[in-house]
Amino acid sequence: MSNIIFSDTEISQMKSELCDSIAMFNSRFMEAESYIEYLTQIEKRGTLVRLGSSPNLKDIDREFLKICRANGYIILYNLVESTIYEVTSGFYKHLEVNIIDVDNLIDDLKLLVFKGIQNSTQENLKNFKGNLNINFKNSIFQICFEKAKIKKMFSGNLDAKKIREFSEEHGISLNLLAECNNGGRLKDIKTTRNDLAHGSASFSSKGAISANTLNTMCKETGYYLRSVITSINAFLEQEEYHKSPQPIFA
Repeated sequence: MSNIIFSDTEISQMKSELCDSIAMFNSRFMEAESYIEYLTQIEKRGTLVRLGSSPNLKDIDREFLKICRANGYIILYNLVESTIYEVTSGFYKHLEVNIIDVDNLIDDLKLLVFKGIQNSTQENLKNFKGNLNINFKNSIFQICFEKAKIKKMFSGNLDAKKIREFSEEHGISLNLLAECNNGGRLKDIKTTRNDLAHGSASFSSKGAISANTLNTMCKETGYYLRSVITSINAFLEQEEYHKSPQPIFA
């Protein structure tokens, strides 16, 4: 089994709000890894297949292989977006439960709250105003950290630059593993996936790569997402969303 996915022991040591995202990551990564491993086997020259109950063996069609390899980009982007969506949801859930004093938030998160209120819809602002006297903290999370905003923020545009920007505006430092190549493959994965999804490129044209290349993309993406999850977990574990206590001088 790949050393990229999280073991049960590792999961037990992570913040509980991130468990769903870790399970999602493990599942989607193994799905991508299995798919690419199968492609590696069938793309070998001389590989023959039996179709249905026919006793005759047939060569693998090379155009079919290109389509299958191009589909690997969609599977890899699915891994990226589903993981980041879930880990962000878990991150916000932890903040909602554990933040007691909004005034004690780090400046990055205070600024994020301000922007969230400033850019909110009139309906949300009306609800926000109506709830101010009940629970200010809950009102903030309803208007600034709702799941619909996460979907809109990430849908179809996730790459390493977008994830880095998200981390920076939340005050999170990403500690990236060397094996992830700084997430450099994510832009190609995102762009190719969008070209395929929007019909601006054919699957055949985007599948002129080897399964080994896809495998490298998969592993680097896996290491990158693992790094993001562990960085966010460390941020929550050490309560870095709170300002450090100021020293008191006599």
